[in-house]
Amino acid sequence: MLGSLRNKPRCLAAVLFLLVYSSADACISFNIAPDPTWLIPGIATFEAPYGGQVRFKPLANGNIQINGSVTGLPPNKTLGVHVHENGDLNNGCQNVGSHWSLSEQTHGDVGAKYRHAGDLGNLKTDDQGVMHFDLVYWPFEDDPSRGFIGLALVIKDRVDDLGVGLNPLSSTTGNSGEPLT
Repeated sequence: MLGSLRNKPRCLAAVLFLLVYSSADACISFNIAPDPTWLIPGIATFEAPYGGQVRFKPLANGNIQINGSVTGLPPNKTLGVHVHENGDLNNGCQNVGSHWSLSEQTHGDVGAKYRHAGDLGNLKTDDQGVMHFDLVYWPFEDDPSRGFIGLALVIKDRVDDLGVGLNPLSSTTGNSGEPLT
């Protein structure tokens, strides 16, 4: 898969890989759903012309802390962010498939009742073109990706309408455009 990151055309996406580290809180089981022990820590690393890493850390309460940053983006923009169903970054991100979804839900905001599992909403870039991630995500119970491992984290070229727009693409993609290339 690492070879696929070097093929042209490049796209602004990264595959989430298993992050091996020692942390006691990633393996504590509490009597609340979902059980955090089924989630796996992961990391997405973006390569040139972009840069940065985004980490996915399971929390003891069953949520996932998503934090990190991506550089090289257009400054002062609000852009849609999604996890897609395939980790194949070839062909300018055309092989990543649809937004990661465990059922036939429509597109929505990260906290919406009805949404794809991969809908992460919108994030803003600063005046230097850096997007900072600092999200707490409540995962779908029994997600077979176990915290998005092997899937693609993709930043789109437009704002996501969060499934409430009038465009026909609103219910499937948030009308958020194409992956940045």
